[in-house]
Amino acid sequence: MLMPPRSRSRRTLKKVGERNNASDVPNLKRSRGRPMKRASELKPHSSIQRQQEKLIRENMMAEMADTRQPYQLSDLEALPVELLQQIFFWSLEVNMPRASPHIANVLSNPSIYSALVSFAYFDPDGESPVEMQLFLPAQYWQVNLEDKIRLQQGVLSCRWCTLAFLKSSMRTLSHLQMTQAWHREKKAEAELNIPEQPKERRIPQVANPTLLSLAPLPQSAANTEELESHFLAKLQPPANGDLLSIGVDLLAIDQNPRRSTNIIGPTGDGNYLPRIMQWNSVVDKNKQLHKTVHRGVSILATRALPDHILEGKPTWTESQLELLMLLRQGARFVSTGEGRLEFSADVLYEGMASAIKTQNSKALLVLLELHFASMQASDRTLMMQPPPPAHTPAQRYLARPFTSPIPLSLFHLACAQPYPASSQLMSLLIREGIDSIPLDDVVLTTWAVRNNADEVARFLLQHMEGSHDYGLARGLTLFVNGMLSWRRRGEYPFPEMTFTNQIGYVFEGSGVRA
Repeated sequence: MLMPPRSRSRRTLKKVGERNNASDVPNLKRSRGRPMKRASELKPHSSIQRQQEKLIRENMMAEMADTRQPYQLSDLEALPVELLQQIFFWSLEVNMPRASPHIANVLSNPSIYSALVSFAYFDPDGESPVEMQLFLPAQYWQVNLEDKIRLQQGVLSCRWCTLAFLKSSMRTLSHLQMTQAWHREKKAEAELNIPEQPKERRIPQVANPTLLSLAPLPQSAANTEELESHFLAKLQPPANGDLLSIGVDLLAIDQNPRRSTNIIGPTGDGNYLPRIMQWNSVVDKNKQLHKTVHRGVSILATRALPDHILEGKPTWTESQLELLMLLRQGARFVSTGEGRLEFSADVLYEGMASAIKTQNSKALLVLLELHFASMQASDRTLMMQPPPPAHTPAQRYLARPFTSPIPLSLFHLACAQPYPASSQLMSLLIREGIDSIPLDDVVLTTWAVRNNADEVARFLLQHMEGSHDYGLARGLTLFVNGMLSWRRRGEYPFPEMTFTNQIGYVFEGSGVRA
């Protein structure tokens, strides 16, 4: 049953009284609201609050500054600047500037950087005088080989050691070597006991007429211009005065394998080459002086390549590649028997992979040339080395045996690149790592069949089928430094030049073939 709606009535005094004392009922009134605050008690505006907080914070910081003890220099930092710099040069510890901001400020100077580079890359002969003023503000001392390698690794890891800085340092490095070469040549000629008369006997005879004016030893080691000409320290620009760019046109070479390249490798500021040429002096039975250009002497004696120089991260840039090429050239003219170039083979292959992923054929070419020069197995190692993978006993090495052969994974990575870039990359890899190719690899076979119209692909397919008869004599290989054997030139789709020639490196005087 529905109930009638309940009417809502106003509260009566009686109901109110039930909640209150009966005595309060007659005096019940509506109570006043909460009283308003005075203006001084109101919360200030947000902008005023921020100003007050800022003022409080500044006052607190000022009080803290007043109570904070002043920075006390350590015993090392308190030394005179000149003494602190000499300690740095004696230790050759490139991490020393990171010890404190004060030491970093004392040691952060271009003249100090230049002295470090000279210590790291100058190779003295141990007998001839050294121009010590070129090391200022450092006092020169001869660094042993172990410390030199450590110093090179440290210097190349410093932020200030850029390609531009190394190029600017090559003038000093070249002058250091030219001065020593001048003293060696002067001593050698004095030991020949050439008579003063007739004077014609003291005028050197040379086989190459173009070197006749350069052959006489300058009268003084202080004449820089004559030293540079005599020791062939600079790259002479072409007649038009324009130096050609670094690098090669791989596509043009592939189209015309016999084309000769006229490309200049990296040089320093003022066109200083990474080596000087040393002269050899002899006399005949008539006491007539004869001279020949003997060998190159490195002015940038590179013995170590840190990982970041080789890995090409995030990708290879022109400046990164040119720095590597410059250091490679310096290592080329280091005297043999003074230790191998130190670097990580795994990092070298990472750099190759980076070049392949970005289809940078020039970077891959430079790295393969470095691999050939540094990874060749010695005769003793060769005797203990197993035959190439997946080869039958009747087969042989088609390239020089290497202590660390080109990984097969690089070939697979090249196959994954779009055509025609994959063909150029594969051509380079085959010229250095043909012995790393198994005869039954599915990835390589698939790539060769898919691109059967390409000459490199057809060569690879025939090689894997075993249908090639290279006809090589005993002891000969198909590729040496990327160049085909003379018996097979013109038959296969590869440039008839070495990696060294293809890059455009200066190699005369290194004591090895290009």
